[in-house]
Amino acid sequence: MVLVVMAAGMGSRFGGLKQLQPIDEQGNFLIDYSVYDAILSGFSEVIFVIRKQNLSLFKESIGNRIAKKIKVTYVFQENEEINKKYLRFASRSKPLGTGHVVYLLKNIIHESFVVINADDFYGRESFMLIANFLKQNKDENQFGMILFDVISTLSPSGDVKRGVCKTNNGFLTDIEECKIERKDNKLFSTNLLSFENCFIEPETKVSMNLFGFTPKIFEFVDAAFFKFLNDLNIDPMNSEFFLPSVVSEAVKNNECFVRTIFSPSKWLGLTYFEDLDFVKAEILKLINKEIYPKNLWE
Repeated sequence: MVLVVMAAGMGSRFGGLKQLQPIDEQGNFLIDYSVYDAILSGFSEVIFVIRKQNLSLFKESIGNRIAKKIKVTYVFQENEEINKKYLRFASRSKPLGTGHVVYLLKNIIHESFVVINADDFYGRESFMLIANFLKQNKDENQFGMILFDVISTLSPSGDVKRGVCKTNNGFLTDIEECKIERKDNKLFSTNLLSFENCFIEPETKVSMNLFGFTPKIFEFVDAAFFKFLNDLNIDPMNSEFFLPSVVSEAVKNNECFVRTIFSPSKWLGLTYFEDLDFVKAEILKLINKEIYPKNLWE
């Protein structure tokens, strides 16, 4: 199995490359903990999807350290080819979104794989659950995804973006990319595409982009990306090609099934710089409980 780490984001709300923000005394990043858990769960390769300009930085800061434990591959998320072919996007430098990440892998991955965010900590059980699903899955049209309660994925520092999920008998029926914010001890969700907003319960299930796919996903991504690039109604400078939207559309068209798997693991993440101290403290608690060693890669 292959682990794909989406690490090309620009960290505009955080104020820099949060993917490479140290969160323990040894200088490890959240990515280190995800890769460590993935190795224990049976993954044999990690693919970092990054900006080309950050290659040396990634190699020196994390890639070279973990290469002795797992195969490391780098893929660049750049807009050069898109900008040349689609002139409306010609001056765009911002990454095109999570769906574009998977599109770039269609000629690289030929087995089951898992996609995660670089700036999220999902917990070991989350990796064990998705790995077990992929090992047992015999249907190329069936995918898996890890869900969390929305209340456990919030930042105390501001609003967050989450994939709000609807399910039926353990299978996904819809995902909506939403902005979640807390007002007067209530949670409100605003759809990033329709801009509709509503009140949601704390136990509402959300996706944090931890998906388990078979190579069948590339067919859906390829078709949806072509549609996205040719849609004259989108803003070519700011619109994003969301992976959850691709998955949701394929589900609605009965082209695939997505088994939803709830994780009891504690989620942590870096959305804002103000989140850093809390995340560091929580990681230290896990180290003190000996869930993780003090020196991950020794």
